[in-house]
Amino acid sequence: MDSHKERMRQFAKSLHGTSSSLMSDDKYEETVYHLKNPHFRVSPAFKHWVKKKGFAIMDLPEWGLHDVLVIPAPGKGMTETKFLRVVPERDIFDLIQHVHQDMFKHTGYKKVLRHVNESILFLNINLNLSHF
Repeated sequence: MDSHKERMRQFAKSLHGTSSSLMSDDKYEETVYHLKNPHFRVSPAFKHWVKKKGFAIMDLPEWGLHDVLVIPAPGKGMTETKFLRVVPERDIFDLIQHVHQDMFKHTGYKKVLRHVNESILFLNINLNLSHF
């Protein structure tokens, strides 16, 4: 299991140039730190990027998580804002494993990826996982 987890981490790192929604561990931590400490000095470009994307920190009791980075979900309706969880690359394997094993009881990869794409931000690209 550990070798598979390591291969998935390497795969996630290889996606950095292809997906603007995949967030590195360092950028995730920097964004969370900035939102928790808004008076801490950061570059104006980074501050503008965080504001433009609409990042926020929320608690997600259904996942048992606190201080999670979220982003507004794209949508047309302005009556209710929905958020997507932003996942750093270090947590991708554990998250997909949780959805696959615990939530959907070993269902296929298409159903897992559909759920992850609809409820969690980081995978907005089509992936061919047959070689993993």
